[in-house]
Amino acid sequence: MQIRRRQFLGTAVAACAAPMVARAAGVEDLAAGFLKDWNAPGLSVAFLMRGKLRLVQGFGHADPARQEALTADHRFRIASLSKPLTAAAVLALAAEGRLDPDHRVFAEGGLLRGFLPPAPRRPDWLEAVTVDHLLSHRAGGWGNDWRDPMFIDPAVPQAELIRRTLADEPLQAEPGAGFAYSNFGYCLLGRVIEAVTGMGYDAFLQQNLFAPAGAAGFALGGSRLQDRLPREVIYGGAEDPYGMNLPRMDSHGGWIATPQDMVTVFARMDGDETLRDVVAPEVPRRMAKPGEPGGSYGRGLTLNPAHGNRWHTGSLPGVTTIAVMIEGGGVFAGFTNTRAEGIDGALDGLMWQMHDRLI
Repeated sequence: MQIRRRQFLGTAVAACAAPMVARAAGVEDLAAGFLKDWNAPGLSVAFLMRGKLRLVQGFGHADPARQEALTADHRFRIASLSKPLTAAAVLALAAEGRLDPDHRVFAEGGLLRGFLPPAPRRPDWLEAVTVDHLLSHRAGGWGNDWRDPMFIDPAVPQAELIRRTLADEPLQAEPGAGFAYSNFGYCLLGRVIEAVTGMGYDAFLQQNLFAPAGAAGFALGGSRLQDRLPREVIYGGAEDPYGMNLPRMDSHGGWIATPQDMVTVFARMDGDETLRDVVAPEVPRRMAKPGEPGGSYGRGLTLNPAHGNRWHTGSLPGVTTIAVMIEGGGVFAGFTNTRAEGIDGALDGLMWQMHDRLI
């Protein structure tokens, strides 16, 4: 998918409390058209511009079967929007001097050495993998394809899945040699956070990222329909959204939140000098640095070297999400509780159309 390339010249973004909802002409019509075109149950959006929440609104249904109207308070699985949150937490630890990005996680004395199988392994590059390789998807394997470990054998617990993967799935390339988007790599980063802090991954992010930002809606989601959390939507579409092991996906795709939660945290991560109480200034700079010269991925964020827009998308059965940090100031997020071929690009386009109504 190609995210729309444009710039927004605004003042620095600042966190704010109560929503200030704009009634921009045409926004409701745009949302209605999107829901109709994609047979989507619902849509939720949040726009933060010039230090104020300009639009925070839900459209359609959280639960179509019960005709439950979708509000801005409903929460969604955010899928891979979890990755920039994990990257920010890792880089915050690095900024505090508690973690070296060049730390080799599987080498002798490495933070994740204990996950290696006890029996001798066939030679590979595992011991060369660093924290930064995982952050920038340059570990050399475990790509997001039909072999993606995170979507195999959902009944297998996370720790056992990690051990099996390291034992049975050798890297395909030398770490650092190229880019391969890896959910498993970000699963490992969650374990790095736990090894450094002695806290659970979810507890660390809640305490050190979400609570300081004032984003109260984040939680790790459950897998089954009966595990639905308070104010969580029902997921639609042709795929089964309740056959995954979502808790196992925590640090690469397991969070639920509202779009307002997402823009609140993203605004606190965009490098504005007034927002350094949440992350050190080097964190957003490192996130926005390409993993390789001219590359389009930094550390937890997608980039276009031609300008400073930074973003990530998320996609799982039953949900599609996007969140964007706009160059010069401004953040938006849009979530819909369905997934279909091409809907990611349509959601991106819709969000920019709404943005144009608000500036």
